[in-house]
Amino acid sequence: MNIWNKINIFFDKDKNVLILSFLFLLMLSSPLLLLGGNVPYEVWDNLDSNVVWRKLMIDNHMIFADSFAVIPQIMSGIPRISLSSELNLFVLLAKIFPPTVSLGVNRFLQIMVGFWGMYLLCRKYIIIKHNALLSAVVAILFAVLPFWSSGCLSIAMQPMVLYSFLKIRDKNHNHRDWAVMCVYPFVSSFIVFGFFFYCFLFAIFCMDWYKKKTLNRNLFLALAVLSILSLITQYREILYVFADNGFVSHRTESTREIAMLTSLPAVINQIKSFLIFGQGHVPSNHYLILWFCVLFMMINSIMTRKINRKAMAVLFIIISISLYCGIMKWQPVHSTIYNIPLFNLFNIERFYTLFPILWFILLAYTFNEIPKNKFTVAVFALFFLVQLRYSRKHDFTFNGLWNRYVYGVKNASTLSFNEYYSEDLFDKVKKETGKQTDTYRVAALGLHPALLQYNGFYTIDGYCGNYDVKYKHLFGTVIRGELNKNKELQTYFDKWGNRCYLFDDEIGRLGRYKTRKTKTASLDVDYDLLKQKLNCQYIVSAVEIENLGEHLKLQKVFENNVYKIYLYKVI
Repeated sequence: MNIWNKINIFFDKDKNVLILSFLFLLMLSSPLLLLGGNVPYEVWDNLDSNVVWRKLMIDNHMIFADSFAVIPQIMSGIPRISLSSELNLFVLLAKIFPPTVSLGVNRFLQIMVGFWGMYLLCRKYIIIKHNALLSAVVAILFAVLPFWSSGCLSIAMQPMVLYSFLKIRDKNHNHRDWAVMCVYPFVSSFIVFGFFFYCFLFAIFCMDWYKKKTLNRNLFLALAVLSILSLITQYREILYVFADNGFVSHRTESTREIAMLTSLPAVINQIKSFLIFGQGHVPSNHYLILWFCVLFMMINSIMTRKINRKAMAVLFIIISISLYCGIMKWQPVHSTIYNIPLFNLFNIERFYTLFPILWFILLAYTFNEIPKNKFTVAVFALFFLVQLRYSRKHDFTFNGLWNRYVYGVKNASTLSFNEYYSEDLFDKVKKETGKQTDTYRVAALGLHPALLQYNGFYTIDGYCGNYDVKYKHLFGTVIRGELNKNKELQTYFDKWGNRCYLFDDEIGRLGRYKTRKTKTASLDVDYDLLKQKLNCQYIVSAVEIENLGEHLKLQKVFENNVYKIYLYKVI
């Protein structure tokens, strides 16, 4: 028996492939578990918000509090309903582990669950030639996608849910498949991901009903279980709709103008971007997959005069979603839809959250059509390595780890968890005030307020998706002088407003870390309101304020290898 046959026999066995795959993924993810606070994590919608929200819920014993109980450290106090549901795995992880460990464990689970679910789906329903190695290749490439940290297992577990859903359809299910249906709502976000995934499953249910001319009761029950349990996890939002306590969300004024596209060429470019690059909130890293699949399908159809109908069907769904999402951002459509109060509660164009699972199902169908020989094995190996590198480069954490510990690069793109929050530096800032942090309020300038909240400060500003519209009006009056200088900032705050920040025209909208500006010459805010109405006694700034006037006094400057912080007293 030659070496080629021995290799084939070895990789045809699931046990061998699974052992190698899990060892590879364990090696890849081990830094997340071993390095703790020295791991770089994405700031955007993560360190600047969700990590701190969970920490404050736990520190203030507010996990199971009344929906309108006040969490005081954010924006002078926001209701508990503003933050995430407690019926979620990530909240449990944050309760059990320190923040750095919970982030690492969450990412580790995303990788392992993503691999196992996609492997099972490919082996049973897609790669019908019983090729364990090809299934593992697709599953590994799916598992290493940069899943949004605070989405928990929303995307990573979708292949496993689809696998169990199809088994229930085929009446080949067991208790483990029903367990998957019961668990998924508690490890995912219904509003951001679940609703759109369930629409996809419902479409499968309808197709099955149409083809068999009979309703599959178990399949309907599976959908019911997913939907009901998901609504239970979001019980606070449901109660809010029927509550009558005077709380009016700032979302009632949101028109989402910042997301609108005003011309057809812009809409077309958006559709092309969705199709070629995906969507930033749910990276599918499919750029290479797109060209690989399309090229092979063209070559295969020419040589065999057959069309891979399943692959074409998946590609058609992807194109349809891209068209839908692009058109939904066109101003006439966008304005009409979001004028309906119900649709203003969440983004109904988020069907792009299906991109990751759909692109990798397409890849699996394409792999299934490729004959297995020495040449194609070399092609598979090359594609696997190139796609793996592509995913690494487009993954903030793994690219940061690589650059930081392999190349020795230390900059904004490799900033670790500990460096971002810089607890030692901000402890010095707190000591300088000489007061208990709950007796006064601060504002952040050139910094995400969450950075201060994490370090124990009580801020008048913050990032929140659901707070009182009266506070937005008050804060808008405070910063109106700066908003009037900058149309973009004005639209960003007035028409959206989730980031209730002390904006400055020269600094603009904060990026993913901190401003690169070192000073501002004309900060124009209403200091009387700042101090008297909001009890703001200090501004903690990453930039030097040059026009101190009679309202500000520089208290002290603090510095480490990441930040230079100016502490200003409001007088």
